[in-house]
Amino acid sequence: VIKNFDKALAWYEKARDAGNEDAEKYIKKIDPARSSSSSNSSSSSSSSSSSKSGGCFITSAVCDSFGKPDDCYELTTFRNFRDNWLSTQPDGKNLIAQYYEIAPKIVAEIDKLPSAKNIYQSILSEYLQPCLKFIEEGENLKCKNIYISMVNNLKEKFLT
Repeated sequence: VIKNFDKALAWYEKARDAGNEDAEKYIKKIDPARSSSSSNSSSSSSSSSSSKSGGCFITSAVCDSFGKPDDCYELTTFRNFRDNWLSTQPDGKNLIAQYYEIAPKIVAEIDKLPSAKNIYQSILSEYLQPCLKFIEEGENLKCKNIYISMVNNLKEKFLT
């Protein structure tokens, strides 16, 4: 339980550092000692670099479960997709904000389960690999639709 608690808290901290305003509220609820409004007052350049390097919570959890580093091909590709394509779409910033709010909760719930690695394998094969293939082929809209479907399906399965 402590391991899952620490992991969930770490994801909320990543969400906070990536600009999710609600994440700080959850941190205060579950561990007031780790809450810090001073982390939100960091310079805009460090906040910007934080959001560009992090925030791919589900993909990070999947990659982590298979021992892949934070700068692996998959994470780098998805971050580039998010920062350079999705964020420029009319609904992109809203989708990214929604993702930052919900994804850490999904990961926290999956991490509680003894079958977490199998679930992450399923997410990889069902959603992330096809999405990655679409990005490689320049089919960004198709990737976006898969990612939206993934988040909605995982939300339905793990948060309701």
